[in-house]
Amino acid sequence: MSAYSENEQVSRHDIDLLDSIDKYIQSLPQKSRAKESRDIVSSFVLYIEGINPEEHLSWQRNKLIDLYNKAEQLNNIEVLIHSLKEIVDFRVDFWNEKNVVKQLEELPERDEVLVYLDYFRQLNSTLLIPIVTRIYNLYYFKNKKSFVKQIKALMHFVVLWRLSHPNTASIDKVFKNLMLGNNTRSALCVGLGPKNKILDEEGVINFLSNELRIKKINTFDLWSNKFKGNSIYTVSKPTARLAILACYHHSEIMIDQVTISKTKAKLSDQNDLLNITSWKSNRYKTLEHIAPQNMKNTNDWDQDIYSDGEAFSNSLGNLTLLPEAENTAIGNNTWHVKKDYLKCFTAINKDEIDINISKLKLNGLSVKKSTIDIMYGNYALGLPVLSLLNIDVWDKNIIQNRQLNFAKLIWCQACVYLNLQNIEN
Repeated sequence: MSAYSENEQVSRHDIDLLDSIDKYIQSLPQKSRAKESRDIVSSFVLYIEGINPEEHLSWQRNKLIDLYNKAEQLNNIEVLIHSLKEIVDFRVDFWNEKNVVKQLEELPERDEVLVYLDYFRQLNSTLLIPIVTRIYNLYYFKNKKSFVKQIKALMHFVVLWRLSHPNTASIDKVFKNLMLGNNTRSALCVGLGPKNKILDEEGVINFLSNELRIKKINTFDLWSNKFKGNSIYTVSKPTARLAILACYHHSEIMIDQVTISKTKAKLSDQNDLLNITSWKSNRYKTLEHIAPQNMKNTNDWDQDIYSDGEAFSNSLGNLTLLPEAENTAIGNNTWHVKKDYLKCFTAINKDEIDINISKLKLNGLSVKKSTIDIMYGNYALGLPVLSLLNIDVWDKNIIQNRQLNFAKLIWCQACVYLNLQNIEN
């Protein structure tokens, strides 16, 4: 730190910030320090100047020297140091599974927003860190409404993108361009210059919406056509989990006992799902394939489901959320057997569980004691499972209809936060 002490631009406070960053790195297990340092620098260079980061140590070292020299020439070392601290603080608070649940205590919508921030973490896309850090530091303390709106817009953008592509489909390039800006659009990055114009809320939303247009997924028909054939289970499990929770949140089962809708639904224990407790809960931890994922041993299932390989079995329309133990207990049984098990898991009390277990046994099924213990330990599962119980036959048609139902719900919610045309009634 002596080199910094000799520079008149570096205040005592700045040195303390650098010391705190160093202490954080040193607090990590030794084997994790090098990777964490590289990840911090990668996020930092994108955050400060929209520079396309590389992970090579020599490149990072040279880039840090260049940034320091530039900041010194511009008499702006304070901005450089504070920006680095903001990246580190965000990683500590929001990119840590244990710490994220403690954040945003002053935010009325904290429970929902924390779900989206932890979703970003689970995607393991470190390029999201500079974007969310920037939005957080620009708006959380001064304009919480704008902070929430931009986080929701970013979440819907990512979900639409991932649900409609069999891979990341260059989404990282979008994140980099958002931070960097161009000749016609301001950058979101901090910038070291004295007159750095910041991309505002409207600019962020316009940029994300325009990227959907460039990708040709900016109308419901274009997007849903790609979504319906996407094996989201193999592409992005966090996205599949969030999409299911978001669809069932504040929803109700319609008169056909299959379709779900948000139009007149009232919030209840069964459909209050977009909160950090549900997101982190064991109750909705694992994705369960309703029709088996693999084509092997599927003689008792509609073979049309596998007419395109495993595309339909891995699509959102064939998935639900279950606790891990229940998922294992159900196994690859027929639909009627699975449904009998699900009735036990959605029973409202232990007496109802016993009635359903008796029905299983009457149908010739031997229920293991370990499975019964699971049923007693975690029953009354909510709407994601309840909505399945009135479906008599699980076939390709049901999967397609459910997929379309999900698509409409997801698109309508995205239209609230992005510049998209809603579905015509």
